[in-house]
Amino acid sequence: MKKLKLLAFGLMCSVLLLQAQDTEIMAMAYYSKAEQMYTTGNYENALRKLIEAEKLMPPNPKILYQKVNILNKLNSKSALYGNDLTESITQFFAITDKNTYPREKVYGYCWH
Repeated sequence: MKKLKLLAFGLMCSVLLLQAQDTEIMAMAYYSKAEQMYTTGNYENALRKLIEAEKLMPPNPKILYQKVNILNKLNSKSALYGNDLTESITQFFAITDKNTYPREKVYGYCWH
């Protein structure tokens, strides 16, 4: 009985690990698609893809940096994105280590 419980526990852990890896792969796929869309000027759909990536994983500097760039482009066309841009910049600086993150990535933004 004890061996059966250990086997079941091991199987559950394996399934959870595979699900976590699938989630990360999906988030990376959304991020990659957002980068492609950004490059072609499809900013609104790029933002949608990044939002999908954010739903799958906690905020990180890479996603937030791209989100800030997209929102900056969108905000230059419509002020409707101003609050989201400000919020994303604030979140970016809250989780980014300014001593290790490349400064050229944040050219034009102020370190708090």
